[in-house]
Amino acid sequence: MTLSQVPDSTKLHHDPKAAMRKAVSELLLPASSASTLDADLYRRLLSDLPSRWERLGDLALLPAASVTDPGWDRGEKGRTDNCRSNL
Repeated sequence: MTLSQVPDSTKLHHDPKAAMRKAVSELLLPASSASTLDADLYRRLLSDLPSRWERLGDLALLPAASVTDPGWDRGEKGRTDNCRSNL
């Protein structure tokens, strides 16, 4: 994700979890291309996102049990790799 693709903070939902889910969904299934990501894997990855985290300045500290589904490592044509690196 490039800096120009980062949504303006005034446009984001006031619910950080919903904003994260939306951003990850867009990274996993870009609107510009046909999806080849398995629907079950897509649901599993979204359910693997953390429901809470701690902020430390510009950093977000995620719980150790989040983003652990093996599907993140599959790299479905780079989509999960790209998504994981942007979390």
